[in-house]
Amino acid sequence: MDAPLRVLASAILFRAVLRAWPERPSAEQKMRIHQRAEEAAWALPKGMLLLVEGRDVEDGVPEAAEWTSLVATLVAEGLNTPGT
Repeated sequence: MDAPLRVLASAILFRAVLRAWPERPSAEQKMRIHQRAEEAAWALPKGMLLLVEGRDVEDGVPEAAEWTSLVATLVAEGLNTPGT
C-alpha cells in the first residue's frame, strides 16, 4: 500500500535536493542524489511518509522540520561524498 507513496517521496526528495544544491550538479552527483533520495524514501517512518499523500512532486517537501532536516542532510552528504 505505501509503495506508491515511497516512490512519490523519492521523487519529491530528489527535486528538493536538486533545488537546494549550491551549484548545478554534475551527472554523477545527480545519480548519487537520486540513489540517496530513493534510499531515504524507503527508510522513512510511516508518519513522515503519510505527509506526502496527496502531494505532487512540484509541491516540494511537506512543511515539517523532519523533512527540512532530511533534505539538508542529503545535500550535506552529497557535498561530502568523495568523487562526486
